[in-house]
Amino acid sequence: MRDMSGLKLLIRLYELLDLLSHEKKYSYSSLNTENNTYKSDTPILKTYGFLMQNFKNNITLEDISNQVGLTPNALCRHFKKNTDKTIFECLAEIRIGFATKLLRNSQYSITQIAYESGYSNISHFNHQFKEITGYSPSDYKLNNFEFNSEN
Repeated sequence: MRDMSGLKLLIRLYELLDLLSHEKKYSYSSLNTENNTYKSDTPILKTYGFLMQNFKNNITLEDISNQVGLTPNALCRHFKKNTDKTIFECLAEIRIGFATKLLRNSQYSITQIAYESGYSNISHFNHQFKEITGYSPSDYKLNNFEFNSEN
């Protein structure tokens, strides 16, 4: 996806969201693709696309706003108004959603999974994981709980 742009990138984003929505043990509902607002809302789609492509990296608000073409303040207001989440809440959900897949489907250690999911601080990863899923990463890995970002 890194080499894609324009319509091809949006189509690929929808394909990925569709794939995730059909995953049996994972649901990601931050972007309701059935809501027509998002289908034509380029700043929100560009923001989601950028977050999905770069969630493993250290992302700044300036990075996102440069990609979207809005000032940081305008982008934050627009995103929050239309999604009821901040950009960084959405980023955390993407990262934790990815981490839940790794916890279920890999033999990586929790530390490795934290780094693979875009976290450079294990304590912050553990805190956000529990805040979003309701479980610690080790409990999640042992019990293979389902993740739903609406929790």
